[in-house]
Order: sequence, then structure tokens, then C-alpha cells
Amino acid sequence: YPTLDAAFADLNVQGVGAGGATINVPGGYTENAPAGGYQLGSAALNATLSNANRLVIQKSGGGVNPLFTAQVGTVAITAANLVGDGIFNFSGVDYMTVDGLNLQDNPANFDAITLIERGFVFYNLDATDGANNNTIQNCTITFLKTVNNYATGIYFGHYTSAAPATAVIPT
Repeated sequence: YPTLDAAFADLNVQGVGAGGATINVPGGYTENAPAGGYQLGSAALNATLSNANRLVIQKSGGGVNPLFTAQVGTVAITAANLVGDGIFNFSGVDYMTVDGLNLQDNPANFDAITLIERGFVFYNLDATDGANNNTIQNCTITFLKTVNNYATGIYFGHYTSAAPATAVIPT
């Protein structure tokens, strides 16, 4: 895949096969996040993930951790949007490991709107599909906290990405 975003788009449509899937990102690799950040999680993907069929996104080879630079943010944290902008947005994804990826805010992000508030965000896909059994390890997340102090590296919320101010109450 030419980008991690392209790999995620394919996973969202096809899911993982028997034995799961591993995305190896070379040490020293750099990439800018797409508008809205990376989006991973769909009914198709989430139905294929299990303890036996895990998704692993990891640094491969030597060198420094791959570096993903945030998109320009579009919203501030408010009562209408408790989550804000995330670089990686996972909706209902289970049994996933992210290992050895570094994230940083975009130097163009300078105010409450454009700053990124979250590195890795775990949402519910819907009222019955939350994000469970996930691991983030060996990652560094660097924010430009020049305007607000709302930045959180790893955020778990019982919200959906479509309604980030309405808590999901499991049924």
C-alpha cells in the first residue's frame, strides 16, 4: 500500500483473513495524516477481528520509529464535541496492537480549532460494538499544547464518531 490510509481503507472493506493481518511500517518512515485523521473500523472489519484473527500495526526493521504527523484540526473540544480531533480514530476495533509508531501534531496547528486533541481515539462503532482488547505500546505522542491543555495521547470514549457528545449506553 502506498500509505497507511490506503491500507485502512482496504481493511474497512475487506476485514482481515484467517490468522489476522500485520501491517509492517519501516523504521524511519514518515507520513502526513489525511484530512480527518486515519479512520479504522467498520461492520465488515470488526466482524473479522477476534483473539485468533488480530490486527497488528508495527514498526519493522531498524532505525527510529515511523513518524505520523497530524492533519490540520477542524474542531475544538466543546460541549458539542467532547473528543475533538484525533490522528488515529478506531471505531469498535477489537484485538488490535499498535507497536512502535510515533505521532506528532502538525506545526501548522496553532489555535484551539487547528490543534489536535487526541493521538489514538477509540470510539464505539454503535451501541453494541465498542473497542475492546486493544494495545498501544512503544509509541511516543507529541502535541503542540500552545493554546489549550485538552490533549490526550490515548482516549477511550463511549461515543460514536458520528455523535461525539452523546454517550453510548450499551443495550
